[in-house]
Amino acid sequence: MISRYHATYCANLKQEFAEAKGWTIPRQIRFSKRLCQILADNGPCAIVYGGSLTDAQKYLPPNQNPAKEFLYHVSTFMHLMLVGEIMRDQYPGDRVTVYYDRSKQFGSIAHEVFDSFMNDASATDLSRCFAKMIPMGWEDCIALQPADLIAYEGMKRVDGSLVGNDRIRKSLRALLGNTMPLRIEHFTEQNFIDFMKIIENKSKGNALNEGVSSKLRICHNR
Repeated sequence: MISRYHATYCANLKQEFAEAKGWTIPRQIRFSKRLCQILADNGPCAIVYGGSLTDAQKYLPPNQNPAKEFLYHVSTFMHLMLVGEIMRDQYPGDRVTVYYDRSKQFGSIAHEVFDSFMNDASATDLSRCFAKMIPMGWEDCIALQPADLIAYEGMKRVDGSLVGNDRIRKSLRALLGNTMPLRIEHFTEQNFIDFMKIIENKSKGNALNEGVSSKLRICHNR
């Protein structure tokens, strides 16, 4: 028995998935394949945003290391935007509650982004699609565990795309099945340049999108 599913531990036979506890590569493969099938059969819609910490750090203050926080901030904002668009276009009148894995390091950032998004007058048509954002633990919110698997597979796809590899992992193919909508995008260097331009525009009182035109790179969309 395992207490929870953790994608990184499972993939690397660590912690509860350690060989000392009876886990082997063949067993891990069988377990992951079946788990992917169960998820695909239940029809989730998955969205993954990511980026390179090294690329982000190039455009941030050299005497600090805020790359993770920066990526978490912009990824959360992009996620809210896309979920809002899906809700507005496909589920008009409904509202969604966002659950995120509680974290001392990123929890405050998540709420800061959510509050900013909800109070942004220019995003009213999307913000009205949300009810609230709540921190949860894997013990009380089972959905966080399949989300961990989707995030893990999504980030593997992002890592491959960043180095020019377009091969889809077998585990991701199993997760997709035949019907599961999955969108994976990552930030490019031009995106980070534009983020800095947005910050500059805001400080000067210019339109935020002035001189900004880049889009994220889509490495899977179905």
